[in-house]
Amino acid sequence: MMNTEEMPEVIDERLPSARVSRKKSIWLGGLAVLVAGMFGFAYLNAEFFIMLCQKVGILEPDSSALRGTIGDAEPGRSIDVYFSANVGDDLPMAFRPARAFQRTRVNERSINDYTFVNLSNQEIYFRPVHSVSPFRAGRENTLILEKCFCFDEQKIGPGETYTLPVVYSFSDQLDDNVHTIQMNYTLFKSTRANYEAFYARAESDRPKVSHTGETDS
Repeated sequence: MMNTEEMPEVIDERLPSARVSRKKSIWLGGLAVLVAGMFGFAYLNAEFFIMLCQKVGILEPDSSALRGTIGDAEPGRSIDVYFSANVGDDLPMAFRPARAFQRTRVNERSINDYTFVNLSNQEIYFRPVHSVSPFRAGRENTLILEKCFCFDEQKIGPGETYTLPVVYSFSDQLDDNVHTIQMNYTLFKSTRANYEAFYARAESDRPKVSHTGETDS
């Protein structure tokens, strides 16, 4: 008597769809596992995910490279700018722009405020990440950020609420085919050590003033 556990699989060759369906199910299952793994990896490795996005051009490689002073050139054509606010890493925070849409002009200095709310009873350290779509609208010689919370590591106290501005302008080097721009800001979890190291570096980079009042080189 044949053991049922050793019985060979029987597939009716007259029904080829049975074999195809089985292969398709295996393929779809494997794809689902891969996608879930990618999202899980991105969630657990936010820094790596950001770096990957920077490499493929989804995020600016260094938002501080966009820092600059907005000049007084003659305003040009109109641009529609949309703003988004996202909270990553399950941070217990509310985050929103004062205005989700602004109409500005090339070479025009514009301001939009973002409000941060700590919904927990713990101090939170976080890092805002800036990105622009389409990517060419966020290049260094096109977008000027005179002031942005995305330049710095941030912290917010228990139950605290505060508002910070984004002061921006698009230069006349903006592609003439770009009429609508998306400004995106996402908050990622950071640490007290990262926060303190960031401001320690900022302090060390600050020009020293001697007792004579002259700036040390």
